[in-house]
Amino acid sequence: MKKLISVRLIWSLCDEENIVGELYAFLKLEDKDFADGKDIAYLCAFRVNKEYRGKGYGSMLMNTVLSDLKSKNFSLATIGVGMDEEGNKKMYDHMGFNRKIKECFFDPCARDKDMKPAADEGFILMLKEL
Repeated sequence: MKKLISVRLIWSLCDEENIVGELYAFLKLEDKDFADGKDIAYLCAFRVNKEYRGKGYGSMLMNTVLSDLKSKNFSLATIGVGMDEEGNKKMYDHMGFNRKIKECFFDPCARDKDMKPAADEGFILMLKEL
């Protein structure tokens, strides 16, 4: 039997009819800088529909997720941001993701045809204390 190397949670924010936003958290990944299954969780796929942006829904979703992770005894959260995504860098910094861990060129959550981490154009892994 192969060992389990990934555990993922998904949060969705909805209004009466539509999904407003979503955010995934990987609790354990092969690369322990992202998520170690104990202290560090990796956030990804943070999306808010365009018509709901700038109205606090993203902050509400992020705060809910971070609070939930903290209640599960995680003390740190990481998130990736594209190297040239200045708007997202500013937003994540405002949310407290202000410590750079490393530059990454492989996505630990995406897989290529051989089930290896997929190549990526490059992003920065950022850290926040919970």
